[in-house]
Amino acid sequence: MEKSKLELIFKNNADKKITLSVDEPKADLTGVEVKTAMDTLVAKNIFNYDGGGMVATVGARLVKTTVEDLEI
Repeated sequence: MEKSKLELIFKNNADKKITLSVDEPKADLTGVEVKTAMDTLVAKNIFNYDGGGMVATVGARLVKTTVEDLEI
């Protein structure tokens, strides 16, 4: 079984990276859609972390893993 996760990477006021993960994102996401959503999160400033809120987008990545159950 394959699983996927979308990782959204931001910087905060302290210039530290923040990563938000979304399990099982829709399969046909585009880079433009992801960037628009990330820019909205930065503009709305709804998350607060040690070192302050999100101030910039850094990048995004789609992580896919294959999980195989073993019979024991």
